Amino acid sequence: MHPPSYALDRLLEIEARARSLQIEVYRRRGVLWNGSPPQSVVDILEPGVALHYLGYFVDSVAAIGELEINGVRSEVAGMIDHDRLRVTISERFLNPEKRFTTAHELGHALLHPDRGTMHRDLPMERAGVLRDWREVEANRFASAYLMPQKLVAERFSECFQLDKFSLSDATAYALCGTDATTVRQQYRSPRQLAQCLAGTGRFNFQHFQPLNEQFKVSRTAMAIRLEELGLVQYQ
Repeated sequence: MHPPSYALDRLLEIEARARSLQIEVYRRRGVLWNGSPPQSVVDILEPGVALHYLGYFVDSVAAIGELEINGVRSEVAGMIDHDRLRVTISERFLNPEKRFTTAHELGHALLHPDRGTMHRDLPMERAGVLRDWREVEANRFASAYLMPQKLVAERFSECFQLDKFSLSDATAYALCGTDATTVRQQYRSPRQLAQCLAGTGRFNFQHFQPLNEQFKVSRTAMAIRLEELGLVQYQ
């Protein structure tokens, strides 16, 4: 892994690279979508379209194979071949996972264009078994690209009528109809609380489409993005 001081600078750089590509794709949306771009920004930022723009061919296959890391065998979600400019995505996952995997490979294409290298990537939920810094960076890029900081903050505020969620008796009741102590017993870590917020469609008696569905990602991916942006405070 990178030293912490370098890692912070690098993460900021990755966020900037993702933002730059988002702007470029949005500006060229008419051409990239053959004159009929989607209305939704989330749909415009389809990672496969961005990969095609960078010159990569994206293909789906029934299965890619398995990897064994630290004694744990997992189905491979995607891989990238820099020499052939080809990305392969396994169909053995749900659409939100495939979308994130495609964005992960987009991150590799931009951040790690090592010719002659092929990455074989696990789905995000299993990526924690890997410690390769390139995988960490590609995940961060995918998160930043699929869930733009400004748009996430806006949607979060619309859903929860809060700039940030801080756990208190009032917010616990609005979320779960109970007190903060009970919520802490139910969600024992910041990640678990963030997953609840990422996937809920109800707050303070108001109903809405869950954030993870709005951004077409898994609850886990959405929860991690909420944490990255400091939108959830557990204490």
